[in-house]
Amino acid sequence: SGFSGILADYYISTSSLQMGWTYFFYTTSAMSIPALLLILIYRNNHADNQLSFRIILGISVVLISTLSMQEIEVQSSVNFSDKLLHFLCFLYLTTVAWLSRIISKEFLLYVIVLAYGILIEIVQIYIPYRSFEFLDIFADFLGILAGSFLINFFKDLYPKY
Repeated sequence: SGFSGILADYYISTSSLQMGWTYFFYTTSAMSIPALLLILIYRNNHADNQLSFRIILGISVVLISTLSMQEIEVQSSVNFSDKLLHFLCFLYLTTVAWLSRIISKEFLLYVIVLAYGILIEIVQIYIPYRSFEFLDIFADFLGILAGSFLINFFKDLYPKY
């Protein structure tokens, strides 16, 4: 499992499955607090919002890249949780990348985010304690697809954004 498995493996190994997911959602919610604070600080200036999201995107990519190369000591018996976390991670990355307006063409944005996921899997081939999984890439793709639906829903809801 990759970065997404780290949280699931840790939380599920230290508690029951139900409490593990509860802790996971607490953690991901807490990770969004800095983003919300930055948006509140710059809420009146669209350009500053983009800068805030670019900072969040950069931190997220560095964190995901670093964690995806780490050795995982605990193996989860629930492989589904790893794929769900891949899905959620790439849903998050797609949404933040779009909000940062770093790339204006949406399709190109989706291709780059997917290429990032594939690159992580390729790098893991060369790390002795990691492995390449096509299902991880598929979960990444589904997260990007869900992100594109979320983005289109947001654009319909707030056409001026």
